[in-house]
Amino acid sequence: NSSPAREHNWMENKFDELTEVGMRRWVITNSSELKEHVLTRCKEAKNLDKRLQELLTRIISLEKSINDLMELKTMARELRDACTSFSSRLNQVEERVSVIEDQMNKMKEEEKFREERVKRKE
Repeated sequence: NSSPAREHNWMENKFDELTEVGMRRWVITNSSELKEHVLTRCKEAKNLDKRLQELLTRIISLEKSINDLMELKTMARELRDACTSFSSRLNQVEERVSVIEDQMNKMKEEEKFREERVKRKE
């Protein structure tokens, strides 16, 4: 006489044994496939790691290029400011030269006028 609970436990134990035995058999028969699968995944992981390293190297290079460009941008601004300042000073000099030229022309006219007066008096 076996009770239903006992029978159920016996079935579970047998199922567990069969599962374990079945699993062992499956591993033995499929070990070469498993090995190949693991090796493939390892190769893929190595390739991904290599690609990641390449990308990181490119990122570092791009960051350096960006920093170089930022420095160039700063230098360009400084150069633009210097050119603006130089242009402003040049305009001031041109204005002063123009004033001096006007004064010289006026002085020449006055000198010419004096010379003509002196000639008339003679």
